Amino acid sequence: MSITVGLGLKIVTDSDRDVPLLGSRQEAFMRVWSTTNVKDTWLKLLFSQTPFICLQTLPEGSKGGKQPGLKIHPLGESALNDVPVADADSNGWPQSARNRAVAMLKDAGALHVAGDQHLGYLAQYAVDEHGDGTFVFCTPAIANTWPRRWMPRGKEITGHHVDGFGNKVTVHAVANPHQYLQKPEALHDRAPGWGYIICNPATRTVTIEAWPRFAPPNADDSMQYEGWPVILEKMGINN
Repeated sequence: MSITVGLGLKIVTDSDRDVPLLGSRQEAFMRVWSTTNVKDTWLKLLFSQTPFICLQTLPEGSKGGKQPGLKIHPLGESALNDVPVADADSNGWPQSARNRAVAMLKDAGALHVAGDQHLGYLAQYAVDEHGDGTFVFCTPAIANTWPRRWMPRGKEITGHHVDGFGNKVTVHAVANPHQYLQKPEALHDRAPGWGYIICNPATRTVTIEAWPRFAPPNADDSMQYEGWPVILEKMGINN
């Protein structure tokens, strides 16, 4: 079986078993790292360039190698005809290698921290069923000019979804592009910013924050992107 993805790439899914994602040395390291718990360590974090899902939508029928220009909607409005697409700029494929990585992250009880996708979001991976994997925080880009969004037609932004590669994912928060009424619009309307990860070993909680670039220092939490902060409870090893 093969699928033609939204950006004009043809992905062959029945012959990906030997296609590497992390590479043999990194996979070998992760197998050991995911099952080795150092005394007094309660949480592991894995940092990589790109998440192991493709949280991205485009207008239905988009194709070709060029990303289409996307209308930026006012706050509270969404695209009407967007569908999830499979973009190999993410690490949502190759499926076999991607699934191994996600399973090892679950074994590790780790939080995955990544970027590169021009879209800030917090999501939960799935190994077999929605909600059975660990979390991934894709941080907002500090200076974002690339048009990217997650606005699946007929569905809520958050909740259980399936990405363009067929990966199950539970979306908890997204910093989508909108008209944020900040100048210059070409920068701020594409939702640039930064993230914080606040780990509390006493309560075994992790607080995830996503701030717009225009937020001043020491701003109130109400200035964070919609849906943040998110508090993850009972995180870490042996949970």
